[in-house]
Amino acid sequence: RAAQRMARLRRFKKAQKAITNGLEAFPRNAHLLSVASDISRATGSYKRSLGFTNQLICHHPSNWVGYARAAQDLASLKRFNKASQTVGRGLRKFPNQALLLSIASDICRSAGNYSESLSHSNQLIQHHPDSWEGYARAAQDLASLRRLKKAKRMVNRGLKAAPHQAQ
Repeated sequence: RAAQRMARLRRFKKAQKAITNGLEAFPRNAHLLSVASDISRATGSYKRSLGFTNQLICHHPSNWVGYARAAQDLASLKRFNKASQTVGRGLRKFPNQALLLSIASDICRSAGNYSESLSHSNQLIQHHPDSWEGYARAAQDLASLRRLKKAKRMVNRGLKAAPHQAQ
């Protein structure tokens, strides 16, 4: 809590010291590793964050959060192939986890692979048909692929699934 409080106040050195002390006492604690990752990200240190997220995966392989965070860190470091592999490992364990599917789509988009992103968007629709996000992502992917009629139909499907969603 002290580290989170210091980070909110933008006192990152004190936050890092507090989280280091916590990790010395509880090196495998998932919450501490996540906060350490957050602090590292806030200071722009994605390599350091990646170290914490890899520990999170190692010590808590049944927790999807580590895979999501590691993939995001790798994408921030422009290591898209490794990011794709990491999120893929997470999706093999948690195939219907919405945030992992969204991150997988984002990674594909960053690499310019809109067809693969569309595949993840469609899986998001399949697993979460009442959520607007999959439809919006699929429509964006279809538009990027210049399949505008299908994109329009996808928007309409999304509006039927979530009629009150402004996005």
